[in-house]
Amino acid sequence: MRDALPESDVQEIIARVRGRMAAHEGADRPAAAMQAAASVSASVVETGDGIFPTVDAAVSAAMRAYTYYHDMGLDVRHKVVEAIRTSMREHGERLAYEAREETGLGRAADKVVKNRLVTTKTPGPEDLDPQVVTGDSGMMITEYAP
Repeated sequence: MRDALPESDVQEIIARVRGRMAAHEGADRPAAAMQAAASVSASVVETGDGIFPTVDAAVSAAMRAYTYYHDMGLDVRHKVVEAIRTSMREHGERLAYEAREETGLGRAADKVVKNRLVTTKTPGPEDLDPQVVTGDSGMMITEYAP
């Protein structure tokens, strides 16, 4: 069994690690993310663009939006999802390149393909439409239920 390190050695290691961390703090974060964080922390006012001064404010707004959206009928949900899909078809490529630039992760070309795929293949409210199937054995109705 090895002897424990002397307290002075432990403190020296801690000091070196803290020094290295301080030297690299923020170095791995993309500039855009750092600017966004600075602008949010500098302002405590909601901008109306989905940017909130605190996580709690964002969560509260998300809960209000969810409740509002949940109470809408399927016709409105169809329109909302189609508007999102239309916007993604129009802006998906630019968003892919911006995501790559901001995060420094992945390949922009792959993100373009992914954005196209999720825009066209992600199920929407059309999966909630009532369906009726009839045949020799009878009829089956599948309906949306809360």
